[in-house]
Amino acid sequence: MGRNMSIEIRREAGLCYPELAEKHWSWPEQPLYSAVLFLADTPIGIIRCFSRDLCPIRYGTVILTCLGIGGVYIKSDFRGSGYADQLLDWVIENRSPEFAMAVLFSDTPRTLYVRHGFKPLLTPDSKQAWYRFFVSGIKLDHRCSWDLGIKF
Repeated sequence: MGRNMSIEIRREAGLCYPELAEKHWSWPEQPLYSAVLFLADTPIGIIRCFSRDLCPIRYGTVILTCLGIGGVYIKSDFRGSGYADQLLDWVIENRSPEFAMAVLFSDTPRTLYVRHGFKPLLTPDSKQAWYRFFVSGIKLDHRCSWDLGIKF
């Protein structure tokens, strides 16, 4: 398939397109929505977007509303073609303004997240977390903590 085929990204409800998820992937809550990338009307990629009520970020006395990003997936035949970049750009640009930051987890470091302004953080259980603030003036320091006990 050529890169000149039409690309469309749609916001879909819930756990749509289960064939676009890695078999090991699971999440304890329903997504707010899924961003699905279509190439010539065929779904080839997905990002699940969640409310991060499960692990809010505390900044001093303020609880930050976080957009949880999970299940970033592009079908293997289409990887390395920039589709994940387009999908992540779309999710960031089309997020609700109520989200002060985004948080995602990945087992392996990915330059994709760094290119989109995410910074790595190693959690106590050795999972790789990534974060990006959308609100200016907030930095991870002694005033920030995850309610899961992760200290920044």
